Amino acid sequence: MDRVTLLVLRREIEADCAIAREAAGLAENRLAERQPRDLEATAFQLMRCYNAIEQAGLRLAKAFENEIDDEAGWHAELMRRLTMDIPGIRPAVLLERDLIHLRELRGFRHVVVHAYDLAIDGSGVEQLVGHAKGALELLPGRFPVFFDRVEALLTEEGRKMG
Repeated sequence: MDRVTLLVLRREIEADCAIAREAAGLAENRLAERQPRDLEATAFQLMRCYNAIEQAGLRLAKAFENEIDDEAGWHAELMRRLTMDIPGIRPAVLLERDLIHLRELRGFRHVVVHAYDLAIDGSGVEQLVGHAKGALELLPGRFPVFFDRVEALLTEEGRKMG
């Protein structure tokens, strides 16, 4: 991967993180009212938050591994894969403990997307807002460390070649 491609990828992921942060903030604000429409809006924002995080993961996986199988369970597999250090390809992006928050958000998104008759529970949504906040306390810091490590690997690789 060249430095320009890496810089573009970094900026795209920064934008994904900004969307996730915005969505988590809006979810927290909507939750405060606790009316049915506000809980539905909270659910929508939580889905946006997870989708933006997943999009960042997809960008990374496609850029480095260039393979995402569209089979059942790929959402969970993508996040698990991002905890793996792949020697010669890329360092790990996430820590195993980061997956706790992401599993909860992914599960909720799945229920909301596939449920035809769903009543949103305020206390359950409140816990999910907590997971969104927890994920966003960790993830924005993970990506810069990841990119710094990739740049160091590119520099080291360039020295070996030149």
